[in-house]
Amino acid sequence: MTDYGKGAILGAANILPATTGAGLLLLNNTSPVIVAGLFLVSLVSLVVLVGTISRFIINSLRKK
Repeated sequence: MTDYGKGAILGAANILPATTGAGLLLLNNTSPVIVAGLFLVSLVSLVVLVGTISRFIINSLRKK
């Protein structure tokens, strides 16, 4: 059976790159490409998280 209890881990993985990117942006001494890359990783992680939650909801509705 698939374990969907990893939402907190996925949420933390989604937030960390954005927090790091925002921190580097506030320091004003880093390359914008690095900050954009961190925000891109955060966006991709968010898409995966939403997809995982959507799949869980679809599967739970089909079981009923």
